[in-house]
This record gives sequence, structure tokens and C-alpha cells, in this order.
Amino acid sequence: MKYSQAYHKDRIKCKKEVYQLKSMVNRFHDELKNIQPTPQFLETLKVIMEEIESSIMLFKEAQRETYEELMLAEVQHSHEVNALQKKFESWAETDQRVPATRPLTSKPTGAKDVTSNLPPEVAQYTKFLEDTGGVRGGWDEYDHNTFLKWRVRFKGKDQFLREATSRLPTKTANEVRDHEIWYRELLTRQEEKRLAIKTWKEKKKGEKNEALEELSDSDSEAERQAERQQSLMEKERQHKLQKLDSWKLQRELERAEAEERRLHEEKNRKRKAQEEKLRQQELRNKVAEYKKQQKEEAEFLELEVQSHEVVMSEQQREKLQMDKERIKLRNEYALLQKTKHLQEVERKKQQQIERERKLRSQYEVSVSRDPSRLLQPTQGWRSRTKEVGASAEAGRVYTMQHRAVPTWRQGL
Repeated sequence: MKYSQAYHKDRIKCKKEVYQLKSMVNRFHDELKNIQPTPQFLETLKVIMEEIESSIMLFKEAQRETYEELMLAEVQHSHEVNALQKKFESWAETDQRVPATRPLTSKPTGAKDVTSNLPPEVAQYTKFLEDTGGVRGGWDEYDHNTFLKWRVRFKGKDQFLREATSRLPTKTANEVRDHEIWYRELLTRQEEKRLAIKTWKEKKKGEKNEALEELSDSDSEAERQAERQQSLMEKERQHKLQKLDSWKLQRELERAEAEERRLHEEKNRKRKAQEEKLRQQELRNKVAEYKKQQKEEAEFLELEVQSHEVVMSEQQREKLQMDKERIKLRNEYALLQKTKHLQEVERKKQQQIERERKLRSQYEVSVSRDPSRLLQPTQGWRSRTKEVGASAEAGRVYTMQHRAVPTWRQGL
């Protein structure tokens, strides 16, 4: 629920910032629609572009930091999940490999206690480790190392218990608190053991010096020398036995310390490997960020070019519109002139027709149609025969030979 609310808040914040950037870009576009060739206008555009650029850079920087934090958390959680998975697998393998338990046998009576000649603090430290489960207090390597990591990070303060409990899903808060109490007691006993061994070594060195002084003072007496020699041999034997016991104990302690050093070195190696991996990841992120920045700059330049083209196209469109209106007016005027010319031609044509009609009405001859007149003598012939008189009557031909009448004239 907490992560969901945080995600919702981040989403709202991101949307708000993107909306602000969009508003600034729209404002820049609005300014470009009314271009004015003045220095004040160019200065205004420059200020708006700088504001947009700074806002975009701040937004990108904030997002980059957020992504880096999320990537680090993801890497850390991934390592923890892998470690827990290996731990669960090791538990399963351990359950399969564990043989049937055998009854504990009593300690051999002839076994010699190597800590009998050492300070009691060493024996108490060894017994403490045996009773509490070793140098890790009965915890496995992963849980104990995780506990130490958060303890070192918080410098031993009590606040680390809460964080360590959240990082150890298999441990309760009481178990983590008990482990902290055990670890403090372990540190106290280690310090007591170190001081006791130092005091014991100084004491043994003083006893050896005293024995050498006694040996140097008793060279004059033979018997005492022999006894002293025998005593020294006995002491030397006892000393060798103690030294052997101390060596065995020291070897055990060195083995435990070597194990602790090995775990510490392995922890440092893992930490360095993780840091190196994070550094390489950071370099890859920087390269990706640089490429992304270059791409965004190219997109921004392309956006500016497109804006300029839009402005130019708008101006071209306005110019075309003005040309279109001018051509339209010219065409309308030409059409009007042509219409007037056609009307004038038509008017003159009508006047010509009217004049021709009037002339035709003045000179038109109307003759009635009489088909029988075709065979009658004409007026000229009549006047001729009238003037000739009787002589003409004698030579008049009353029948005339005619050619055949065409079919289309028959009946006329």
C-alpha cells in the first residue's frame, strides 16, 4: 500500500511537470505564429527557449536520479533474493545429506585438556563458542554477514535492529536482538581473551628469565647444579608441554581467526565486485543518457525546423490565398467584360436582323400561285401578237412540241 501511494504521487508529479513543459512549448508555438522582425521579439523567443531548455534539463536530471536510486535498490534486492535462494537450496541439500544421528559418546578419559595451563579467560571463551554455536552464534554465513553489514553501517546504534529485521526474513525481531546481545558478549570475551593471553605470555617470559638467573647463580655447586639441571629439564619438559598445549590452542584460535578473516575478505571482495558492477552500470547509464540527450536535442532541432516550416507554410498559404482572391477578382472582371462584349455583339446582331427584316418588308413581292399560267402565253407574247395583226395570225403555231414532263412536275 505504501509503495502504491508513492507510485501514485510520483506519477501525478511527473504528469504535472510534463504538462508544464507542454504549456511552455505551446506558448513558444503561439509566439512563432506572429513573427515580428524586431530585436525584442527575438529576445522574447530566446528567453522562452532558455526556460524550456532549463526546465527539460532539470526534469531529466530529477528522473535520472530517481532511476539511479531505483536501479541500486533493484540490484540490492536482486542480490538478497539470490542469496536467500542459495540459502534455501543449501537447506534442502543439507536435509538430504544429513545421516542418521548417532548417540553421543562420553569424552575419553585419557584426553588431555589443552586449556588447563592457559588463562581461564581462554577456556571461558572456547566454552562460550561451543555453547553458543561457534563464531556466528548458530546463524549461517549469509544471515550473520547481513547482520554485521547493517550493524557496521549504523555504527552499532539500536536503529539498525529494525533494518536488519526487515533484511532477514527468516529471523524475528527477538532473535535479532538476542543475536546483538550475543555479539556484544562475544566482543567482550574476545577482548578479555586477548588481554589474558598477553598477560600470560608476559608472565611466562618472566618465569623463564627468573629460571635463567637462578641457573647462572648456581654454577659453583655441582650437586645443586645437577639438581638444578634436573629441575630445569623438568621445567623445560613442562614448558614444552605447556608450549605444545598453547600451540594447539593457538592453532585453534588462529584457525578461527583465519576463518573470520576469510569471511571478511570474501565480504570485501563481494562488496568491491558489487561496487565495480555499480560503477560499470553507472557508466552505461551515463552513455545511455548522453545518447538520449543527443537524440532529444536532434528531436528538438527537428521540432524547430518543423515549426519554421509550419510558419513558412502558413505564410505561403496566406500568400496563396491573397493570390487566389486577386485572381478571382481578375477573372470576375474579365468575365464581366466578356459578358458585356457578348451582350453588345448580340445587341448589334439583333439590330442587324431588325434592319434586314424592315428592308425585306419594304421590298418584298407577293405573287399568287397559278399553275395554269405555265402553258398560257406571256404578256410579252401577247403584246407582240397584238402588234403583228392578221399576218401573225396566219403564221401562229397553235401546237407546240414539248419534251416529257418530269414526274415531280406532273399535276402542277
